[in-house]
Amino acid sequence: MRLRLLVVAISGLALTPVAGSASDRYVLWSARTAGAPSVPAHVLPADLDSVPQGSAIVVDRTVGGRLAVATRDQVVLENLDGSGRVVLPVAGVYDGRFSPDGSQLALASTACETGELVCLKLSIVDSDGGDLRTFPKPAGTARWFDNRTLAYVRNVGTDGIGTLVVGDANGRVLRVLGRSLAQPYVGPATSPNRKLVADQCRAQLVCVRSTGVPSNVVARFPGALTAPSLWSPDGSRIALTLAGNYTSRTVVGIVRTSRLKVISSPLYIHTEDTIIGWSPDSTTVLIQRRCFGADFCKDDVFSDVVSTHARRRLTHDDLKWESVRWARASLTYVTPPDE
Repeated sequence: MRLRLLVVAISGLALTPVAGSASDRYVLWSARTAGAPSVPAHVLPADLDSVPQGSAIVVDRTVGGRLAVATRDQVVLENLDGSGRVVLPVAGVYDGRFSPDGSQLALASTACETGELVCLKLSIVDSDGGDLRTFPKPAGTARWFDNRTLAYVRNVGTDGIGTLVVGDANGRVLRVLGRSLAQPYVGPATSPNRKLVADQCRAQLVCVRSTGVPSNVVARFPGALTAPSLWSPDGSRIALTLAGNYTSRTVVGIVRTSRLKVISSPLYIHTEDTIIGWSPDSTTVLIQRRCFGADFCKDDVFSDVVSTHARRRLTHDDLKWESVRWARASLTYVTPPDE
């Protein structure tokens, strides 16, 4: 078993170097402040060891430690200590989010192996596994406004075009916000103050809309999303991962001025940069770089201060980070099995 070294020191958060072990399971890591070395906090369900590499994802976890792990054929819910385990027969899940209080989980899936957009499906389930319900119309990725309402694209057609709505957890539409595109892994992103939502409103345009009545577009940013958008904690900016020339690049959109600030743009094709987190003070983004096919390109996780582009490397290995949580005193993330 090889050792890997995690060095974390970002945006004033000084964390101790951590010796971590590569694993054949999904592991939750916690890097804490100096004096409290990071250790594996939890090893995800043991029977996932038999699941092929890359076919299981950690779709989300709550502040209280409830985990949701999706495989090809099911979703596993359990607590960090291994208790409260429930297996749900929901196949093809590619995204999920717990409500802010952790009481409910929204699951986005595709109901057919062909991946046709009319097969997109949205389900809601209580965090204890009860009251699983699926919305009747084709619908894509959802994001919560509060503990009872969420934004999602419904009535998705074969061209991926549908209607962006605000609705409750039982499928009832409360407000219609306008035309939008739904794609796997790409959907609306709700702002921290619940007054704005960002979505792929056109094939090459990201819109930021108000959620009031009537809904108005307050900012527009060119580009096609390839990963979920992430709002800064203060709600003034939104981080976007956009398609490039056989790459993905990262930018930050300033909502007040509709201006884009480029964060990273890979030089080599088949290199994907994805923004996976914001610092608590909204100054710094966390980027995962994944290289496919280029020997001289190395997988990487690094932080970038938006105003100055000052960078710090956190890791330089090939383990993907999932379900990143960056708090004032710690940075936690999940790594998949080592190849």
